[in-house]
Amino acid sequence: PSLEFPSEWIKALVLKQLSDNQTKLIDARYDFDRWIQLLQEFEVFEVGRNTNLPLHPANYWTHYNSMQAVDFVGKVEEFETDFAAFCRFVDIDVPELVNQNLSEQFVQGDGYRYAAKMCSSSRSRINTLFKSDFDLFGYTRF
Repeated sequence: PSLEFPSEWIKALVLKQLSDNQTKLIDARYDFDRWIQLLQEFEVFEVGRNTNLPLHPANYWTHYNSMQAVDFVGKVEEFETDFAAFCRFVDIDVPELVNQNLSEQFVQGDGYRYAAKMCSSSRSRINTLFKSDFDLFGYTRF
């Protein structure tokens, strides 16, 4: 509330959105499985409704009518490999690896590090909400 905003209406909007997000977390008793079930489809699919809940399908920014509209897509899960591929794509020298992604030590057999911590209804909900991302980016549903 003490931050400065370009105008009062923006501040009011941000505070309202943050309050809405907090209310949903409280309603879910800070439990992920309850929270994902409380999410309404419009909260995920409508990007303009709540700019403080950036939980939208990634293909919104990379695809148009299910066709890739950007020249390069890299994945966080394959950061080092994809970053090197991006460097080659834009014709710059691939830098020496300074930091390596340590997440591989946490990866489960299916590649989804937190899936085992979710109940089956949460995994199913995520599969449904993000079906387009699973399809367009070649991810395996869990």
